Amino acid sequence: MVSHSHWQRGYEEPEDGTGIEEINDGTTWEKKSSWTLETAKTLLGTVGDLFESPTLRYLKNYISINVNGNNFFWLRKRSSPKSLLGFRIADEQLDEVAKILDAQNISYVQKRGRFRFTVDKASITTRADTLKKIAQHVRQTWQK
Repeated sequence: MVSHSHWQRGYEEPEDGTGIEEINDGTTWEKKSSWTLETAKTLLGTVGDLFESPTLRYLKNYISINVNGNNFFWLRKRSSPKSLLGFRIADEQLDEVAKILDAQNISYVQKRGRFRFTVDKASITTRADTLKKIAQHVRQTWQK
């Protein structure tokens, strides 16, 4: 059993897009975690119209929705069919995003202006309206 403190030390936050990271292609992720790839594509289809020219960026440890060189959302592989979704929020919007998640009974972890919670392709689809609200806050965070 892994202790909670060990898990947090072992978790590394994704770069905001400015660092040098190993970039893969979708075929690598198709083999590694097809469900995370499908979840990322579904998320992009759900919130992509709120951003200017969003793309999927395939990195060694996560897939991001990248806008103008910045990782707006990222997904990490978990046991099939789950993935861990993360995003950054400005300090003044933390409470509002927490209220959005709480209203939908979504369990999340918030640390240093970042939120993380478990998703799968189906939950992205069923929570599309909630994710669009969150995406608006993510967009506002990056416009600063």
